[in-house]
Amino acid sequence: MHKKLLEKMKERSSKEDLMCLADITDMALDTMKESNPEFYEHLESLMYETVYGKVVSEEMAEKWVSSLKPMAKWTKEEVTKVTSGMGLKPLEAYVVMNMLYSDMKNVLGTGDDEDSLKKYIQATKDWLSDEDAKEDKLYCYYKNIVKH
Repeated sequence: MHKKLLEKMKERSSKEDLMCLADITDMALDTMKESNPEFYEHLESLMYETVYGKVVSEEMAEKWVSSLKPMAKWTKEEVTKVTSGMGLKPLEAYVVMNMLYSDMKNVLGTGDDEDSLKKYIQATKDWLSDEDAKEDKLYCYYKNIVKH
């Protein structure tokens, strides 16, 4: 029965129907979050991708970088300053540079001197432009690898 009702709502496509459907979806997802968290996560991902696409949003980036273990190093402003003009998307560079620092500082150094900072910038460019990875690599990495 719900499929017929949804079809009718699509046909009418009124703002009131959309608002009602959003409220119904919210109630259903709240219930599902408790009873079936894995399926809830799947549906939430589908909704996110519908709204934003397969990209890391500002909110997601902030949450990700703030939760890096053992730690992040650079602010968005600092990363944007040192990577401007290099063809990198600032938000992606911010996440990847901090991710690399958190995981690879024993190899790449502290990032405090010019040589070490250049290594982070190059490693970020290389990670993001990996030819045999999907275009949405950073989002897929967050969705499938990073603990939430």
